[in-house]
Amino acid sequence: MNRLWIHFFAILSLTFVSTIQAQPPAAPPAKSQQLPAKQQTDQRQKPDMGNILIGGLKKVDGCLQVKTCRWEDGKQSIVAWFENKEAAENWYYSATHQAMMGGKVDDSLEKREPMQHIENVDQPMMVIATLTPAAKPELPGFKIPISQISIELFAALPGGAYVGGRVSPETFKVPHMRNYLGDDANAAGANGKPSDSKSR
Repeated sequence: MNRLWIHFFAILSLTFVSTIQAQPPAAPPAKSQQLPAKQQTDQRQKPDMGNILIGGLKKVDGCLQVKTCRWEDGKQSIVAWFENKEAAENWYYSATHQAMMGGKVDDSLEKREPMQHIENVDQPMMVIATLTPAAKPELPGFKIPISQISIELFAALPGGAYVGGRVSPETFKVPHMRNYLGDDANAAGANGKPSDSKSR
C-alpha cells in the first residue's frame, strides 16, 4: 500500500474515533490535575474530524444519506448512499475529501481512476467505511489502536420489501422493491391483497 493510502486511512481512523466512539463527558478533573489554560484552549480548538467528514458528505450533490453504526463484533462504520457513480466521484474530488487525502487525490502512485470497474454509471451505490478498534495499534503505518479498516462499495439487487420504512433512504432507487403499506396496498384492489410480483 502506498503512502497516500496509508495517510488517508490514518485520517479516516481519526475520524471514526471522534465520530463513533464519542463517550459521555467524564467528571471534571481535580484542580491540581487540570491542564494549563493554553492547553485546554488548544484542545477545544482541534477540528472535529467526524463532523467535518459527515458534513462534507451531506453537502455533496448526489449523496442521499449518511449514517453511522456499530456491529456486534466490534466493527464501526460510516455508511453513505450515493445516487450514482458521478455522485460518488463528486465526493471523491470534493474539497473535504481532498483535504483528508492531503490535497493529493490526483497524485496517487497507482495512477488509477477511482471506481474504474463500475460499468453501470447510473447504478446507485452504498459506500461503507469500517474500522475495528483494538487495545493497541496493530496495523503498519497507523498510530491509532485499530486492527482493521476498509472502504467497500455495494449496489442494490432488484427486489426486497418493507413496511414502515427502510434502512436506505427512499431516494435510493431499488428496482422492484415493494412497499406493502404504500404502492402495493394501493394496487391491492378489492380483495386487499398485495399486487402480484415475482420479485421479493
